[in-house]
Amino acid sequence: MITKIIYPLFLREKISYKLFKFYPKINDKNISIAFSKKIKLDLLKTDFLHKCLIFTGFYELGLSRKIAKYGNIGGLLVDVGANYGYFSCLWASKNPNNKVLAFEPSPLNVGPLKNNVNKNELNEQIDVIPFALGKEKGNLNFNLGNDIEQTGWGGIVLNNDNSSDVQVEVETLDNYCDRNDVKK
Repeated sequence: MITKIIYPLFLREKISYKLFKFYPKINDKNISIAFSKKIKLDLLKTDFLHKCLIFTGFYELGLSRKIAKYGNIGGLLVDVGANYGYFSCLWASKNPNNKVLAFEPSPLNVGPLKNNVNKNELNEQIDVIPFALGKEKGNLNFNLGNDIEQTGWGGIVLNNDNSSDVQVEVETLDNYCDRNDVKK
C-alpha cells in the first residue's frame, strides 16, 4: 500500500488515483488491506479496481468501513460477485465466527479467489461457490469481458454472440441455503 501514510482515508483515495501512471510495475502480491492488517491478497495490477486496493489498502471506503464495523459484530455475509475476495476476506477476518458465502461465476476469478481464501487460512469461514445467483435455477451465458486485464468486466448476457462467452450455472439463494442448511 504505497499511500499508507496519507490520512484521512478519503484523501488517500483521491491522491492514489493520480499516482497510478507513475507506478506501472507495482507489486500485486501479498497486498495488506487497511481494515484488517492480517489479510494479504494477491491481486492483478492491471485491473483498475485492484490498483485501488494496491495503492490505498481498501476499495469503496464507505462500504469497507461498514463491512469492518458489522464484521466485528458477526454473522453471515453473502458476497455476490466475490471477484478476488476482498470483502469476503475482510468480513471473515473481523470475527472468527463470521461465515461467508462467496459466489463468483467467472471461471477466471474462481482460482484467484480460492487462492486468497487459502493463503489467509479462511477456508473454514468462506465457502467459494463457483456459480451465479439469479431468480431461477439454470444456465446462462456469461461474458468473460473483452479486456483480459480487468477482472470484473464480465457478466450475464442474453445472446451467445461472443467467443469470450461461457455457460455458467445459476442458482437461487433460497435453493442454495435450503440444500446447504443455511438458516440465517
